[in-house]
Amino acid sequence: MTLFGQGTPSTESGKACAQLTVTVPASADAGTALRRAVRSLDRYCGPRTAEDLELLVTELATNGVKHAQIRSGGNRITLDARVDPHVLHVEVRDRGQGFEARPRFGRSEPGGWGLQLVEGIAERWGVQRDPTTVWFELPRAA
Repeated sequence: MTLFGQGTPSTESGKACAQLTVTVPASADAGTALRRAVRSLDRYCGPRTAEDLELLVTELATNGVKHAQIRSGGNRITLDARVDPHVLHVEVRDRGQGFEARPRFGRSEPGGWGLQLVEGIAERWGVQRDPTTVWFELPRAA
């Protein structure tokens, strides 16, 4: 596991068992819409990975709604998921300005723990800028 977004995503393109791309408005319904969309991957992932996938996608959609900026074409959140033979790779993009992933130490502020969940659940994850993209990888169940 990597600490706070270090590393690069796996690339096993050409070997994908399934792929999914969904774009939704950056609204209060984004998390629900993306969670429902990733359920179509359940049969490729196994039940435990599917539960983790739904949780992490919901958290990242919530972050995207909170931080997306209005630009021409409106606020949008895009999810790209690829199920490869051994890993599930997911990217969630929004039109925010990007950020540096930093650890949180205090529990005094409400909210803001989505990336802590990603850190604790994903095998690997990271953040890229322009557009803001948070990616993570989960093991694919046998």
